[in-house]
Amino acid sequence: MDKIAIIITLVAAMLASPAVSSADGPQHNRRNAKEVKSAARRDTGQGITNVAITQPARQLYGEWNMFLLQGREISTAQRAYIYLDFNAHKVYGSNGCNDLNATFTLNDDKISFDNFVTTERSCTGQTSERDIMKVLRDVKKYNVTRQGRIEYMHLMNAKGKVMMVLRRQNLDFLNGAWRVKAINGNALSRGNARLVIDVDQNTIHGNSGCNIINGIITIDPSKDFAIEFEDLQSDSSPCPDIDMESNLLLALECAETARPDGKNEVVFYDNENNEVLRLEHIHLR
Repeated sequence: MDKIAIIITLVAAMLASPAVSSADGPQHNRRNAKEVKSAARRDTGQGITNVAITQPARQLYGEWNMFLLQGREISTAQRAYIYLDFNAHKVYGSNGCNDLNATFTLNDDKISFDNFVTTERSCTGQTSERDIMKVLRDVKKYNVTRQGRIEYMHLMNAKGKVMMVLRRQNLDFLNGAWRVKAINGNALSRGNARLVIDVDQNTIHGNSGCNIINGIITIDPSKDFAIEFEDLQSDSSPCPDIDMESNLLLALECAETARPDGKNEVVFYDNENNEVLRLEHIHLR
């Protein structure tokens, strides 16, 4: 069964329910860990582990933020990032000032970028776009580490020196079907509200116990665990639990970050780090 079919099945099930790579050796490992630990400002209580890259097209695809340049945090006028498209073996993104396009070649722990094309806007930033482009052209090798739910790709030159660190976070823990357990810290007396979150498709669907809910998800990759729910809509049919539905929609609109709490729950927080929503994972058979 493909992913779209699985999502449709999850939504249908809820609506039908009653109102209810190996690393490059010890020296590189120590250097990578030191760089990440010195710059990471969150999740510092969790150790750093190496990630074995066995399926690069699956594990490395998508966006990676430019985090460190030769050991210093990158600061640019706009978000600096690359997007690895394994279908076309192309790179898209921004050097913090101008859009960039390139091709890439990847083989085991070797990676290189070629055929760069950029726009020609003029802007300023603490990190020079010229330095970023020079480093990208010099990249020959890579490895990946993880700290908590944050992944780091270390880009190295031909001598194995780390020149740039890319960073991305994994919000896959939000995928799946959920029961609304509490709103604004208040446990629900009746657990009828159900939601299905799909981070890859940027969608949220569900049943408030009163009406069907649909919306889209926006993720800010430059911030830790940042997520927002937008364009939220419901059927607006009158029912006894309409106040609870209104509170649920308001909580979703106020949510700005999400974190797992144990194995079966996730908590959403507002911009002042107040808990606005708590969900409990539904294990569908």
